[in-house]
Amino acid sequence: MTTYGPIKEPKPEDFSVACLVGQCLTAVDSSAGPSWVLVFGHNCSLQIGGVWRVIRKGRIEITSEDHQQKFGLPNAIDAGRDLRKTISSSTVTAAEVAPETGDLLIQFGDRARFEVITDSCGYESWVLNRPDSTVLVATGGGTLVPNEVKSDG
Repeated sequence: MTTYGPIKEPKPEDFSVACLVGQCLTAVDSSAGPSWVLVFGHNCSLQIGGVWRVIRKGRIEITSEDHQQKFGLPNAIDAGRDLRKTISSSTVTAAEVAPETGDLLIQFGDRARFEVITDSCGYESWVLNRPDSTVLVATGGGTLVPNEVKSDG
């Protein structure tokens, strides 16, 4: 069984989300209840337990809160489909974490910005599984905690 634990003496790069830069969104999975999983490339995934939104052309285009809402439309909104449609062919050009809140901001060139909003002081809002097998967790309140694989014995 693979387990993770906090890195004992983290370095500045342990808090980095730079592994997203240069990646394209390859999959979106909303089948795990209120959680979302976004896959970038082959070895990078983002688990989202909070609220996300896409900003495009200066406006909010879609949010996780819109998923399965009808808003008077003939069919309910599929936020995952709309997210893929908006940004799946674009490459991440910048990724950063807002220092005060732990919000994750991912820029897709001039096409769109994807934001994960920390919306709890107690629950994790997002977890980034990085290609180097480390995990960066945005804990309740927005504190970042880098984790590493721990041996089982």
